[in-house]
Amino acid sequence: MEFVVTEISDRQVCEAYLHCDMLASEWPYDLLMRDSGHPMRFCVEAMSRAKRHGLIGSNASLRSGWLTEAGRALLASKPLSGPRITITPSKETPPSTRPAASC
Repeated sequence: MEFVVTEISDRQVCEAYLHCDMLASEWPYDLLMRDSGHPMRFCVEAMSRAKRHGLIGSNASLRSGWLTEAGRALLASKPLSGPRITITPSKETPPSTRPAASC
């Protein structure tokens, strides 16, 4: 039986941005789509919500955003019970196809 996440939490969004920063091979919404099973628009809305909560900073695009101090503090705090995002590098998207400084 596969577990399906019904909502993407702010913590999951922050984890995606953190891993995106570390891996530099995928965009945050790609990681969220793969691990939550939700369509892109749902993941982008979760990213927008995290930005409204002050956890994500961005200029022109959410996909090239970054964690704010509040986002880093959220990740440093003890997680509540619930699903956690598990990020593994994608073999389909080589790192060279994406600018390293974009995330």
